[in-house]
Amino acid sequence: MNTPHISFFTQKRNLTVTFFLFLYFVLQLDTCSLWGQVTQKRTLTADDYSKWGELSLDKLSPNGLWASYTLKYESRSDTLFVKNTKSEKVYSIPSAYSGNFIEKNWFICRSSKHLQLINLDTGQKEIIHDATQYSYNSNSRQLVILLTRKDRDNELIVRTPEGIIKEQIYGVTQFLPSSNSKEIAYVVRTNLGSTVNILTLSNINTIKKIASDTDIFTDLIWQGNEKKALAFYTKTGDAVNAENILYYYNLASSILYNSKKIQPIFLGDSVYISSSHHKLKISDDLKHVFFIVQKKNAENNSNDGNAQLWYANTSKIFPQEKNGKSTEGVYLALWTPEDGKCRMISSDSLPQFMLTGKQHHAILFNTSKYGPNYSEDDLSDFYIYDLNTGKKTLFLSKNNAHHLLVIPSPEGKYISYFRDQNWWIYNIEKKSHICLTQKTGTFFFHNNRQLPHNEEVYQQFGWTAGDNELLLYDDWDLWAFKPDGRSFRRLTNGKESNTQFRHPAYSRVMRGKVNYNGWILEAVDLKKGILLERITEYGTQGCDLLAINGNKNLVTSDKSRLDQLNQSADYTTLIYREEQFDLSPRLVVINRKGLKKVLIQSNPQQLLFHWGTNKLISYKNKSGKPLKAVLYYPANYDPQKKYPMIVYIYEKLSNKFYSYFKPTLQNGIGFNTTNYTTQGYFVLMPDITYEIGNPGISAVDCVVSAVNEVLNKDLVIPGKIGLIGHSFGGYETSFIITQTNLFATAVAGSAPTDLTSFYLSVGGATGKPDIWRFESQQLRMGNSLFADREGYMRNSPIEHVENISTPLLAWTGDADLAVKPDQSIGFFLGLRRLNKKHIMLVYPKEGHILSDSKNQKDLSVRLNDWFAYFLKNESPASWIEKGLK
Repeated sequence: MNTPHISFFTQKRNLTVTFFLFLYFVLQLDTCSLWGQVTQKRTLTADDYSKWGELSLDKLSPNGLWASYTLKYESRSDTLFVKNTKSEKVYSIPSAYSGNFIEKNWFICRSSKHLQLINLDTGQKEIIHDATQYSYNSNSRQLVILLTRKDRDNELIVRTPEGIIKEQIYGVTQFLPSSNSKEIAYVVRTNLGSTVNILTLSNINTIKKIASDTDIFTDLIWQGNEKKALAFYTKTGDAVNAENILYYYNLASSILYNSKKIQPIFLGDSVYISSSHHKLKISDDLKHVFFIVQKKNAENNSNDGNAQLWYANTSKIFPQEKNGKSTEGVYLALWTPEDGKCRMISSDSLPQFMLTGKQHHAILFNTSKYGPNYSEDDLSDFYIYDLNTGKKTLFLSKNNAHHLLVIPSPEGKYISYFRDQNWWIYNIEKKSHICLTQKTGTFFFHNNRQLPHNEEVYQQFGWTAGDNELLLYDDWDLWAFKPDGRSFRRLTNGKESNTQFRHPAYSRVMRGKVNYNGWILEAVDLKKGILLERITEYGTQGCDLLAINGNKNLVTSDKSRLDQLNQSADYTTLIYREEQFDLSPRLVVINRKGLKKVLIQSNPQQLLFHWGTNKLISYKNKSGKPLKAVLYYPANYDPQKKYPMIVYIYEKLSNKFYSYFKPTLQNGIGFNTTNYTTQGYFVLMPDITYEIGNPGISAVDCVVSAVNEVLNKDLVIPGKIGLIGHSFGGYETSFIITQTNLFATAVAGSAPTDLTSFYLSVGGATGKPDIWRFESQQLRMGNSLFADREGYMRNSPIEHVENISTPLLAWTGDADLAVKPDQSIGFFLGLRRLNKKHIMLVYPKEGHILSDSKNQKDLSVRLNDWFAYFLKNESPASWIEKGLK
């Protein structure tokens, strides 16, 4: 076993290397039984935080025999490890990332501008300097690597993993492997211009030059598996005098086409071929090339001289139109190389576009037609455009235009869309609409966040092969629907156990890929099985394999949170990351016999420190609705003592019950639960339920009820309770302290404080009026300001600022585009005018969440100072004393 894997342990104070080696090896064998048994523990301090690393799974080899993972540290001393899942054999690769298993015994990864290659059997390592790109073909066992050097020509080398050089090609500016990596297209720059070449990898490699020009070829794109085609550009001139030329090469016919002759007639003087918006695309049947054209001088109708024209009768206001300028005058066009014809597909009246599967049709729409629109998503009419006949047909009117709610099928037969609380199918050939989900007796949308007038639709899983069935999620399960609407079936049984079945990382990863201005999903092969997470109200706690011959439960845990689930290509090995609040993340592997093994336990040094515990508590708000909260106990808790408590709020937080919080001062919002539990605080995270039209009042009700529930347990010091929130949580914090004196102090970050001015503001990132946030989204007013002025005043912190007696620390970034700093500044001025105890931190060049590590640390330290002063009676830091004396 390689000892560099644990070399960072040598930095621990007053500990020997021998002891850390003991810890590491023992934890590999039985982490659960030993976690928490080291008796001589000490208190965690900020000086110890840098010793904590973040564990992430990288890859699992196809045969499940090896896994790669990373440990990342605040010092940036990140390391990629490759470990055998059966033995203790492990390799460490400092500063490496993006690993791949290219053979059962070879591993390759990136490191700065280098590649590192490891023979996993022998341990032989090789560093390939100046490598910026690589590809591997398993059939011929050949690596293709581009070396980019400053002092000499680029070099494309073709070699075996063992190092036997097969080809050396100089002057290569870019290369692109085909879908199976058998063919490599590459560009060579010469004194006379450039050439495009195709290298075919086999026992005897062949090279064929397919194009040459005095200009530079660029933007290579492949299409096809067996029969293949290649498209690319030459780029010349600027936007005014652009003469970009399209090229197309079909490998079967060995004919090269270009658009030189037809371009002047098709483009005229007003538009040019653009490569800045979307890549070239070749149709699946290899007959068409899709490309983008753009107006040379798009008319500027938005201003007159230096004056901006803001029209009240347009769909979008001036800032929105300005933000959309980058795509104004951008059109999708079609080239048929064999016929020598081009055709424009989109237009000014229908500027947005996507393609159906197999690319026989385009879907055209215009998100600016209906407006002004005061919901989060735009509405649009949708047209189907037949690329063979040029005929355009309206098939969907005034529908939600969110990219996940109108999606073509992979084979191009259907378009699925969500409307009237149901999923529908449009049959392109029959021009018919069918409602799929109405007869199921269940819902395929939710409003778990209690938003007004809002349907949050569950993502599609996708289509099975041949567009045979559409797979959709309801509240709990995965369903399969025949597109003719005649039959459907439930594939899982989550409803019976209150368990959601979802694809891995459902909340973070959208299946599918971008389809110009839309989305499309690839076909699902049910015969190969589908890995599904089992999600409870506390997060992922297991996974199943959904298969034709019956579902199989692969792992279930009722005491921890699981993520990063992955299964080997041969289905022999499952790997996942597991954590609890007091258990640092670890990777666990399960073999086909169901035997579990801890592959790596991160941060075993935690055993040397006192650590907190957490409990789930129940409480009720004033109306008697049962709610939950997570209560985190101080490290080294003594039941004979009472402690101060910090309440952290933001909608629902009980789903964090099994989450691990790595101690750190580098935090974008300055608050870290573990930091405070190890400093002797209770931390409470209550769930909040909302009444539409009363978001602030609802927060007061739930938070105060939760705090009173804890006070009844006689655990905390009544006068030493703090409150903190960020963004919407910052709004709730700012409002709560206008309604109660329960809290000794409060911290509000990036907080909306004046509902009237925020309602009548423009989003800095989108240019869209922020009205939608109130009428249909998180601020949950449900009505316009003008329909419920009293409600807006009733729930607006600034309207009750004179009631505040709680010392408040506020912070904001002066470049915040989500909640403008004026919201914090206005509240500051109100408190200042009323002589209230208040300090505000404004971080230059920072947005809604702090990104600079120095500012993150500064905020974390100041929050620690603030709570220590008000909740622990510690001497005030100089900046506090100066601001509150």
